[in-house]
Amino acid sequence: MSRQTKAIGTKFAAKTAQTYWQQGLSSEKINGLTLNLLTDDADADKAVAAYIQQALQHNLPGAKINLKVVPYKTRLQRSFTGNFDLVLTSWQAPYPDPWGSLAILVSDNNLNVGHWRNVRYDVLMDGLKTTATSKQRYQNLAQAQQILLQDQGIIPLYEAADSQLVNTKVKGLTAGVDDFRTVSIAK
Repeated sequence: MSRQTKAIGTKFAAKTAQTYWQQGLSSEKINGLTLNLLTDDADADKAVAAYIQQALQHNLPGAKINLKVVPYKTRLQRSFTGNFDLVLTSWQAPYPDPWGSLAILVSDNNLNVGHWRNVRYDVLMDGLKTTATSKQRYQNLAQAQQILLQDQGIIPLYEAADSQLVNTKVKGLTAGVDDFRTVSIAK
């Protein structure tokens, strides 16, 4: 099993954020901005939303973040109708393949509630339907992910994970797959 050793995605850079924030405020000729952050009423979601609220207000002078804590079904309905400024949501792919997470951000996917669009991303993802080799498929998925993270189509905050101890005698077990036909136990 390989391990990701290089961090990818968003890095915290307060000075850079403050520079862009001030440029944005100046270009709009305003002193501050109030945004609503929509989140579920589950304890974990409320805690993450409160942290985001505090971090944004602390690091971006003039930012006011109002938390809109609603039941899950209400958050879903508001997400799908675009009734939010910012939304804290989560996604867990139904199977252990990057496609499950990346495909939701193709321009015409109904789950792309932020309506992020990138033509290169769409072309790469569409091309994956007919990619001939697994090596090329993996390279295209990695390139699509880089485009997504570069554009900040979403801002991943964390990835849920489970740790499991597996006896070294167990062979052929694939994490996250409920198909045990290839599993054997060595003597």
